[in-house]
Amino acid sequence: MKSSIIRRGMTRSQICLWGRFLLPVSVVCAVTWLSLAPSEGLPQGEALHLLIWLHRSIGCAPDKIAHAAMYFCVCGVMLIALPLRVFRLRGCLAAFIFAVSWGVLMEIAQAGATALGWTTRAFDFYDMLANGVGAAIAVCVFCLLRTFYRRKVCA
Repeated sequence: MKSSIIRRGMTRSQICLWGRFLLPVSVVCAVTWLSLAPSEGLPQGEALHLLIWLHRSIGCAPDKIAHAAMYFCVCGVMLIALPLRVFRLRGCLAAFIFAVSWGVLMEIAQAGATALGWTTRAFDFYDMLANGVGAAIAVCVFCLLRTFYRRKVCA
């Protein structure tokens, strides 16, 4: 028996394509909001405790760990959204370049927003470096996972 969505005209592959589109767009929108929102209004809680624990364990600033984690997510969802036939060097490189470019753009936007008085965020080269490290880790992790496990997500 066909589901009601399929009876209305959308096939399973069309539903899957929408999922592949909406997940990366949602994550990029969330990262954009977190990057440009005033730091005083950002959520606190258990995530902050995790960052402090990582700071004590690794010795890296919690802010940089948060940047790496956010751009790991950006690059990761881009890689998850790729069909298996595209998940090769070009697809990995495109996801990495997009994540790093978006990180640079967000740092420039923070500088502009600070100049306009909208936020107290500041441009930081080390934030861009942390963004790139997070994206690179995502590419490495997903490429390693791909060699051990054949993904069959909507393919």
